[in-house]
Amino acid sequence: MTLRFTIMGESVDLNTYINAERSNRFMAAKIKREEMERIMWQLPSDRVTDKIDVTFQAFLKDKRKDPDNVYTIFCKFCLDSMVEKRMIENDGQKQIGRITFEPVQVGEPRIEVSLSPSA
Repeated sequence: MTLRFTIMGESVDLNTYINAERSNRFMAAKIKREEMERIMWQLPSDRVTDKIDVTFQAFLKDKRKDPDNVYTIFCKFCLDSMVEKRMIENDGQKQIGRITFEPVQVGEPRIEVSLSPSA
């Protein structure tokens, strides 16, 4: 069974987070807290107990952000949010198999997430 959900809005990119970390560690902590709260509010209440593969599909308002800067930080915050909300037990190798990032598309800002059983 595949579980799909959408996190609406544009996520902070890695460059913004790194710049905040370098200038003021409290600013970076605030960014992480705010992003995780935004994500947690949009997570489904399902609990996943099996090992899963995760696929991310980002839609951005334009092509100005690098895909790696969008996906890496969102992946971190999304998996951490799933653990904090107890949707998954942990985000280690026992729980997470393959992580796939689909090519970024232009559209209404959001990231679609698919969780499927890991082979």
